[in-house]
Amino acid sequence: MLAQDHGEAVRGIRFLYGGSVSPDTVEGLLADPDIHGALVGGASLNSSVLLAILDQAARAFAQREGGPARPSYNLAAQPKVAIKRSLV
Repeated sequence: MLAQDHGEAVRGIRFLYGGSVSPDTVEGLLADPDIHGALVGGASLNSSVLLAILDQAARAFAQREGGPARPSYNLAAQPKVAIKRSLV
């Protein structure tokens, strides 16, 4: 959409979506060819949610590129990880 409005000037720019990202929304967001990635915020604090987001993102990119879907992460096999927030 941006390329249609602004031509070649924006073709080399990589756009990252910075809104709310979840396993339910990321595949639809990354299906848009103008969006090249996502900035995952609070959802990254839960390892199983983060892995689900990565799985859906991999599927979206594979579909967009016309290739086979990459294998899913085995969420059951992932260790439970406690993530602490720290102030820097």
